[in-house]
Amino acid sequence: MGTMEKFFRSAPSVSNVGIEPLFISDGKCKMKMAVKPEFMNVIGTLHAGITTFLADTSMFGAAWSTLRNGESVTTLEIKINLLKAVRGGILEAEAKILKRGRTIVLSAADIKDEKGDLVAHATSTLMVIKKSIT
Repeated sequence: MGTMEKFFRSAPSVSNVGIEPLFISDGKCKMKMAVKPEFMNVIGTLHAGITTFLADTSMFGAAWSTLRNGESVTTLEIKINLLKAVRGGILEAEAKILKRGRTIVLSAADIKDEKGDLVAHATSTLMVIKKSIT
């Protein structure tokens, strides 16, 4: 496991949801997550917010892997298409950078179930932040 994967595992939100970073490098990110009963909505399917959290985390990881010294990144906007109901199992998110500019990053993620079926597709706009040196 690389340094970046260890870094993401240390984030409380990522560890609480149970997202496991598999690969983060060169503008790409792959993560997986077990669907837990407490993630279900009132109709017994995975809550859209949890699916969005997985997508956002993976797209953030892809963007994070492109940062230079003195930079950070934050999500500005996210759009997700939920394509298939999820009732359990393991989900895998695969994200990549579509375009990285000086201050804006465009990223996309596909989330698939254990059968390899596409359950969600997301895009995100992220902003590169210059850290101030004090």
